[in-house]
Amino acid sequence: SLLNSRDINGPPCTSSSAKTVNFYLPEELIQRCLYGIYPIVKASSRVEKGWTIVVRYLFLMRHGDALPTSPGGDRTRELSEKGHNDINEIAQVLASTGFQPTLLIHSPFIRTTQTAKIIADALDCNDRTTVSRCLASGEALEPMIHELEAFGSEEILFVVAHMPDVGELGAEFGLMSLGQQYSFVPGALACIQFEGPIQRGKGKVTFLSRPSDTKQLSEKLQVILS
Repeated sequence: SLLNSRDINGPPCTSSSAKTVNFYLPEELIQRCLYGIYPIVKASSRVEKGWTIVVRYLFLMRHGDALPTSPGGDRTRELSEKGHNDINEIAQVLASTGFQPTLLIHSPFIRTTQTAKIIADALDCNDRTTVSRCLASGEALEPMIHELEAFGSEEILFVVAHMPDVGELGAEFGLMSLGQQYSFVPGALACIQFEGPIQRGKGKVTFLSRPSDTKQLSEKLQVILS
């Protein structure tokens, strides 16, 4: 099934050749050769000096506000009422713009799973949503980077994880400033744009939206995805 073919609980495919392809001949041919287990994605593109440049996006989201403690420990902390409300509002704005991630991956912790579920339900993309153990809080950064690069052909990759990981991933993939990383409050969402595959050091941050900025989120999305 599609979900099983995208299951990243096991070791991800990190083909070195996949990491060096920036421009595409026939898009379908290259993706079938290098990313055979993934469905073909019709990514947006532009032509520059005779080359077709495929534009892709990485969205990094920190889970919503969570309860401070849980009898089961940090892994089982749930979203607070504020967290539920913030993420629901963000999800509704995303849905109103027609926003559709081609893949949504999230940490296995309860608060990130709840956040991802709210987003997936609103966008009707549960069939394109899966969990990644690499994104669990406390895991090493390098495997997270390799995990995201393994899905570098996705048109819109949406990641729900924790701090400081989302900030550090933003810095690694989009050269996010320290000030922007500090702005990654619970429920914050950052967009990083790539001209070619999603690769470390190749993107640029187009916006970072906090829950207090949600009313302006629709406009920000329409500008980059139009």
